[in-house]
Amino acid sequence: MSLSTIVLNASILYNAFIAQHVGVQNNQVVLDLRNTDVSTQGIIITDPIAPTDQDIVDAYTIRQWVIQTNAKIPKGTSLQLFAKTGDSYFTETDWTDWRPIDLNHTLTSPSGRYLKLKYIFTTTDPSLSPKVTDVTVQAHVKNTPFERPLKITQQHNEALVTSSYSFDYEHQDEPTIQSFIETHNLRDLIANKKTDLERLVALNHYIAQLPNTRHNMWSEAYPWTLDQVILQEGDQPAVKGHCMSYASVLVSTLTGLGYHARHWAIEGF
Repeated sequence: MSLSTIVLNASILYNAFIAQHVGVQNNQVVLDLRNTDVSTQGIIITDPIAPTDQDIVDAYTIRQWVIQTNAKIPKGTSLQLFAKTGDSYFTETDWTDWRPIDLNHTLTSPSGRYLKLKYIFTTTDPSLSPKVTDVTVQAHVKNTPFERPLKITQQHNEALVTSSYSFDYEHQDEPTIQSFIETHNLRDLIANKKTDLERLVALNHYIAQLPNTRHNMWSEAYPWTLDQVILQEGDQPAVKGHCMSYASVLVSTLTGLGYHARHWAIEGF
């Protein structure tokens, strides 16, 4: 069974994971030698290519990838293609090594779900370049039915664990929050926005542009409430603190405007 054909046009290739010393002319990817010489290679490495762009597909095993390169290669130039496959989108620990293949090639027995392509452009004449219009790839698969019947052989629910620290979330009608919103006319700021995303972006931009002040910052504990974080610096408000202080202001503002906002960080302090 064949899945739908995936087309990588010149724009997609130019904006790939790596695109060095190449450019786009007349909807074709070409060598860009303006700041270098003919000894320089142009390189394109695609992002991992999944076999389909559909959200839901049947379980299957990929038998082969059919790769076709729509290119023109003038005399004195060359275009090489390499491929690698693997099962992880974000890491390449278990991926294969780069393998040279023809520009039009059927890659059999891939080692995983994803495919990456690498093109190398070279020339001996600075006025000439290989030209790639687009690349098409198509996965051919073998359906793998699910095991049936499925049954639960073990079930375990973890016990709920509560923190030893007590804390309360701010309420929407907290006077300090509502005062901040009214003082800064934040309801007017988002009044004409059509979607929640537009409102969130507008509020985020407003808070992010507030200047930062750290008077005696390191001689006391960090403040976290709005009336302590937002200070008046002359005619303009300023945020007293660090990057997380801006986040706390945004969370409090969103809470006051009726959103369920929580702040979390990938790396703690």
